[in-house]
Amino acid sequence: MTSPASKPKSPYKGTGYWVSQLLISGFFLLAGTAGGLFILFAPDCWLNTRTCAPDGRGEGVMLLLVGIVFGIMFFAMLRAWRRMSKEQRAVYAWAIMQQHATRTDGHPVNPRAAVNDLAIMGVAARAKRGDLSIAEIRRLQELRPDVPYPGSLPLPQTRRED
Repeated sequence: MTSPASKPKSPYKGTGYWVSQLLISGFFLLAGTAGGLFILFAPDCWLNTRTCAPDGRGEGVMLLLVGIVFGIMFFAMLRAWRRMSKEQRAVYAWAIMQQHATRTDGHPVNPRAAVNDLAIMGVAARAKRGDLSIAEIRRLQELRPDVPYPGSLPLPQTRRED
């Protein structure tokens, strides 16, 4: 019987990253759209039981717009996921997750975190296209050595002598 420590680590697939992103955006798509439509079209006495005044229609519009934004994001992510190969999905998610713990300070409201997210996604897009050098892949690997690079390594550039 082999111990869990001696089992070889399975290759990183990135499935958890994509599933969590799609589930969260899908939830807010449904919640925002359903909540916004409910507030917009519900009878006034359901929304304000004391006065039956038509308050809250603006909140319904805002919530509906939030649902629409998450819908756009959901379908853009789904489209990106379907266009990538399995290796590209894994490499993209790996590059994001390798950098995430070291580049962000854990405060999602921090404006610097948004700038860091843009930089993280830029590196991940380059990784997906196969544009990272071996040195960049090694640098990312050192951030979390327990998660191996899921893609095929690029060939080293050699000088051609004419």
